Amino acid sequence: IFYTLVHPTSPSFQTVSSIKPNTGFVTKDNRVWRYLDTPGHWSPQKLVATVLTGSNSSIDRIVLVLDSTQPVSKSVDFLYGLLQHFQSTTSKSKKPSVLVACHKSKSPKAKNVRRLKLQVRNELERLGKLMMAAENAAASTVNWDDVLSSQVGFISTSVDPPMLDDLKAYLESGTLPE
Repeated sequence: IFYTLVHPTSPSFQTVSSIKPNTGFVTKDNRVWRYLDTPGHWSPQKLVATVLTGSNSSIDRIVLVLDSTQPVSKSVDFLYGLLQHFQSTTSKSKKPSVLVACHKSKSPKAKNVRRLKLQVRNELERLGKLMMAAENAAASTVNWDDVLSSQVGFISTSVDPPMLDDLKAYLESGTLPE
């Protein structure tokens, strides 16, 4: 997805998993968009520390690409870290929105968006309980359904250009899809 967004006129080519972050810039309508592709093997803490600190602290839109053919737990670890970071460091009006792009949606093994959203919510609840138990605190009072409906959107994607229209619309407007 990263290369398709940053180099929309380039021919398609095979990519590999990132080992280090990639940054791309796109200028459109006198605005500069910065795209950051981070490695999937980083820990959630390292991703949050890298993505949301310093010059990156003014981020207002985040796309989390989730492989819809794989279990959601690794991606949800990162999402949980992001949402916890937003809860503790930003005012309610300045919290970035997060779009979960359920990628590889055309694969025969892909789960649909509704199923993935349910799995993400269940995993967020499980992580919340684990974190509370680790801190010997009371059970988490976070209503993940409310968080997902107000801060997080879900779409199906693939690298086919029409499948990226909702993603591009979100990146340009900041409006989460219904």
